[in-house]
Amino acid sequence: MAKGEEKDWKESTVPAITELFMKNGIKSMTMDDIARELSISKKTLYKFVDNKHDLVKQCAIHRECQHIDHVEAIMSKNLNAIDEMYAITDFVINMLLEIHPSIFYDLEKYYPEAFKSFNEFKGEFISKCIVENINKGIEEGLYRKDANPQLIGYFYSTLIDAVLHSQHSKDCNEAIPRVQVEAFRYHMRGIASEKGFQYLKKIKKQLLPENNDK
Repeated sequence: MAKGEEKDWKESTVPAITELFMKNGIKSMTMDDIARELSISKKTLYKFVDNKHDLVKQCAIHRECQHIDHVEAIMSKNLNAIDEMYAITDFVINMLLEIHPSIFYDLEKYYPEAFKSFNEFKGEFISKCIVENINKGIEEGLYRKDANPQLIGYFYSTLIDAVLHSQHSKDCNEAIPRVQVEAFRYHMRGIASEKGFQYLKKIKKQLLPENNDK
């Protein structure tokens, strides 16, 4: 395999396939569909992957790297802890609004290796970001001094699980972005100090576009 081909695969083809999955769902997209959409042959696809499971895992890893880059960029802006969490949550909500609602169900049911990769990402990176954000908020006086960063990081990761499973729960009729908003509000009210509460009231930011805020 030529280095140029491998580079194009990682930098152009995998991102393009990832977007196809995000738009159409994973299970519904066959290898024939992907080859046709990208105007390439299936033979070309199989130069870089063993099967669709391998392809989905590569796309999941690509998506995780994108999310890490975006969240780290937000955390490098020197925002206060509350504004930082707003910015990260706003990014997540807009991402959820753009993807096919079956994505997480497809991953969990049909692509266990990719789902495992996603769970590891969620458990490690998201928890790490929450812990860092809580420590920052405590130092700034925006979060409770007695907040336990490690434990709350675990709680928030569990909340994310609930958000992602809500789309397929018979007990929840809300779309994932709406559930994410409520999870965020629940989280912030649980950790905010009095100073933090006053700041939350002051900024009154809206996390969903008006036509989705129902």
